[in-house]
Amino acid sequence: MQHEFHTTHWTTILGSRTGLCEAYYEPVRNFIRRTVGDNHFQYGGRNAEDLTHDFFLRVLQGEEFHRLERGKGRFRSYLLGAVKFFLADVREKSAALRRGGNKMIVALPDDVEDPSAELELRFDRDWAETIVSRAVTQLRQEATEAGEAERFELVKFWLSGDAVEADRDRALKTLEISKEHFKVLVSRLRKKFREKIRNQIAQTVENETEIPAELDYLIRVLRRPRTNG
Repeated sequence: MQHEFHTTHWTTILGSRTGLCEAYYEPVRNFIRRTVGDNHFQYGGRNAEDLTHDFFLRVLQGEEFHRLERGKGRFRSYLLGAVKFFLADVREKSAALRRGGNKMIVALPDDVEDPSAELELRFDRDWAETIVSRAVTQLRQEATEAGEAERFELVKFWLSGDAVEADRDRALKTLEISKEHFKVLVSRLRKKFREKIRNQIAQTVENETEIPAELDYLIRVLRRPRTNG
């Protein structure tokens, strides 16, 4: 069955889905922390945690960034654009107050200063890790509800490719199964994992045709070496 996609105002989606805000809180906070750094003065003296809270509160209260066009296709692009718009708005208002003016200056989208490409790549990696983490959480919850929590914990290492021979041997001994049976369990879990990730991606695009490209991008991002910070 094909999903029906409509032209989406991501603020409406976020406003009606508190869970999305919770899921993407960390990527947004990390981006704000890296952008603001020690320049709290430019942002009204607020730190990254306060600014992140204010950003999501603004979204949940229904304040749309309706003039922001560049992220209307993919959720990760919208979210990044919205955060940059928000920070520019806060910075301009803070500057206006410091100048002693009574008028609050709101930055238009074209005035948003783009952080470095490295910051955007880090944001995308946080986004990708969030997608994967949510997929693993869903699999763990389903396994727990089915009474298979222990089996899941023993097999999950094969989802990320971090497994070693000792992990497999421990699983075989604990579950008392053959290597062939174990391979079947891993294959099934990986298939469910891919489905969960695809479902997560489907919530972050406007058109189903964009899913394969987003999946490919997610894989490329996760394969990049992680940088500190």
